[in-house]
Amino acid sequence: MGRIAAAVARDRFVDDALVRAAAEDGNHPAFVDVSTVDGSPATTTYSEWERSSAAFATWLAGQGVGRGDVVVLRIANSAAYPICYMGTCRAGAITSGVNPRLGEGEFRRIVEQTQPAVTIVEDGRAPGDVDAGIVLERSALAGVFETIPRGHDPGRDTSDVVALVWTSGTTGMPKGAVFDHDNLRAVAHAQDALTGEHDVYLAGVPYAHVGFTSKIWGHLAMRTTQVIPPAPWKADRTLRLIEEYGVTVVGGVPAQWRLMLDQPSFDRTDFSSVRQVVMGGAPIEPGLVHEVRARVGCPVVARYTCTEAAVTTGTEPGARDEIVAHTVGRPVAGVEVRLVADDDTEVAAGEVGGIECRSQAVMRGYWQDDEATAAAFDGDWLRTGDLGRLRPDGNLEIVGRRKEMYIRGGYNVYPAEVEAVLTDHPGVAAAAVIGVPDSVLGEGGVAFLVPAEPALPPDRDEVRAWCRERIADYKVPDRIGIVDALPLTPMHKTDKRALTALASEALPTRKNGPA
Repeated sequence: MGRIAAAVARDRFVDDALVRAAAEDGNHPAFVDVSTVDGSPATTTYSEWERSSAAFATWLAGQGVGRGDVVVLRIANSAAYPICYMGTCRAGAITSGVNPRLGEGEFRRIVEQTQPAVTIVEDGRAPGDVDAGIVLERSALAGVFETIPRGHDPGRDTSDVVALVWTSGTTGMPKGAVFDHDNLRAVAHAQDALTGEHDVYLAGVPYAHVGFTSKIWGHLAMRTTQVIPPAPWKADRTLRLIEEYGVTVVGGVPAQWRLMLDQPSFDRTDFSSVRQVVMGGAPIEPGLVHEVRARVGCPVVARYTCTEAAVTTGTEPGARDEIVAHTVGRPVAGVEVRLVADDDTEVAAGEVGGIECRSQAVMRGYWQDDEATAAAFDGDWLRTGDLGRLRPDGNLEIVGRRKEMYIRGGYNVYPAEVEAVLTDHPGVAAAAVIGVPDSVLGEGGVAFLVPAEPALPPDRDEVRAWCRERIADYKVPDRIGIVDALPLTPMHKTDKRALTALASEALPTRKNGPA
C-alpha cells in the first residue's frame, strides 16, 4: 500500500482528513495566497482551514442547508474556495464549482440544473434574474468564517455526492460530472507517484477544475502547500513564485512551459526546490521535454485524463524524453484502459481505437442527465472521447479526439499524430491541425504553425516534404498557415474552434492543389 493510500485509509470522509491534518500538522501552511490586492501573501494554516470550514458548515446548517443540497462556488482561486468546499462537505451538501471565466449563459445553465441552496460569487457579480438560492458575495465570507462552529452530523454515507465538476463547455453546454467520497479516495490512491509529504504546488488551474476538486484528499493526506498566484497566469510571475516559495512540483500545459522557457529570466531562476515537472492537457513536442529537463534539472512526467475519469495514465519519472513526448504512459494505480472500435469490440494491438477506462475514480455519471450518462459509458467502461493506440511497451499514444478526426478521401486522419510530426520539424515551435470541408476530398487538413524563429518562418513546401517522409501522404496537411501564436482556451489548451474560424476567414481555399 502506498503512502497516500495508507493515510487515506484512516478516514471515512474526505473532510475527516482535514480534521486529522489540523490535529497532527495544524501550523503547517495549507495555502499561501499572493493574489491579494496589495500583493502581500496571506497564509492559511491547516488549523485555520479546518476551523473556518467548520464555521461555514455551521452557517450552512443554520440556513437549512444539508445532505444533498447544492452550494455553487463561482469565485476565483483563494483560500476561501477550499474552505467553502470542505465546509460544504462537512454539512453533507454538494459543491458545484464554476470556473469564473465561463459565460453567463453557461453559468445560468448550471444554476438551472443544480437549483442551488447557496451561491457564492465575486463581489459585484450577482447572478441576475436566475434563482440561485441564498447569494453571498466573497467579501461577506470573512464574517461567516467567524461563526462559532457547532457539532453537526448530517448522517452521511461514502457514496454521497461530494462535488460536481463541469466540463469545459467548448463543445456544447457544460455537463456536471458527479464525484462521491469513494471516487475521491480512489483518486488519492493514484496520486502516490506525484504527491509527496509537504510538497509545494502552484495553483495553476481554477479550483473548480477536476485537477483540484478530485485530488484534494491526496493533498490533505500529504499536507501539501498551495501557492495561489494572481490571475491571469503569467510566465514571468510564475518563475518568480517558483523561486520565492520553493515550489517542489510544477505543472502546466506545454504552451505554458514554452512561454516560461522563452522568458529572459528563466536561466536566472533558482529551480533547486523543484523535484518534478508535470505536463499534460495537450500534445508535447520532444524538444520541449528535453529542454525542460535540461534547464530545470529534474524529471518530466506526462499525465493524461479527462474530467469524467479524474485519473487515467502517466509516465514514470525516469522515462525517456521520447516516451514523455509521444505517449501518456501506462494506466496509473487502480485504472484499466482498453481501446475499442466503433462497435465497442477491442482493436488489435497497435491499431487505433477509442480510449475507454475503468476505475473507482471514474465519475458516477452526469448530474441529472441520464441520456448523456448512458452515452458516456459502455457498461462500466467510460468512453473518454479520445482516440489512441497502445505501443508494444504498454505506453498509450493519443492520436486525437473522435470529434477532431477527419476523413480525407476515405482515409481517417488523426490531428495529434500529424501535429507530433510537425513539431519535430526544427523550424516549428508549435502546431495545430484541423479538418475542414473540401469539395474534392470531402475533408482536408489545415495546419497552423508557430515558427521557432519568428523572422524565419518555415517554407510550406519543405514542411510538407518533411511530413511525407514520416507519415502517409494523405495525412500531409493540404494547407498551412503561419501564425504568431496558437489561440488558447481559458485552460491554456489550443482553441480549435477559433482555428476553424481562422481557416475559413484567413486562408485561401484549395483549388487545384495545396495552398
